Formats: sequence, C-alpha cells, structure tokens
Amino acid sequence: MSTQRAVARAPEASVRLHVLFPTRDARGVSFPPDYFGAVESWMVRSARGFTRAGLAFGAWQAPDGSVVNDETVSYFVSCSQSDAPVLALKLQTLLTVLFEQQAAFVELADVRTLPC
Repeated sequence: MSTQRAVARAPEASVRLHVLFPTRDARGVSFPPDYFGAVESWMVRSARGFTRAGLAFGAWQAPDGSVVNDETVSYFVSCSQSDAPVLALKLQTLLTVLFEQQAAFVELADVRTLPC
C-alpha cells in the first residue's frame, strides 16, 4: 500500500449554467429528438460536457393573464467564469432560434469545484 497522501487543493471557481429546453413548440408539436441530440453534441464541444437532469414541469403567466403549463428538459453545464457570458448567450440563441422561444431560461450561478 502506498504511503503517499493525496494533496488537498483549493476549490476552483467556476460557473454552472442551468438551461431549460422546451419539449414542444407554441403549437404543441413535439420537437424532434435530433434537436436535443444536436444541443447535447454542441454542449460537449463547447463546454466539454453537460448533465441532463430530466424532464421538468412548470407553469407561467402569459401577458393576457392566462396560465400556461409547460414541459422542459433541464440541463446543467459548468464552465470557467470567463467563458460563461458567451456560453450563456449561445444557449439563449439556441433557445430563441432553433426552439422558437420568445424568452429563454438560462440561469448562471457561481460555484466552487473541487479538483480531483
């Protein structure tokens, strides 16, 4: 058995982005699975990975006062603090262009990552 001890290192500052992609368009038509495959491939290339947290269900109030229920796929992506603004903008663009959304939910949170 080795007598070497692991050297503890300080946590590294990073940003975790949480983004919700809708499963259906405004007409109620499901987005094709290849949309999500393309998004996931892009996240691997752009952020070196992602966590797909599964389906999320929510509701929001439309400008006319009606309540809209929705179903989304929840993703988490971690990146450096310097990369976060550009990555968030690109995720917002994917939501508004490819997924035809008027608004995008992209949440950024500062986190500390423990190095291995």
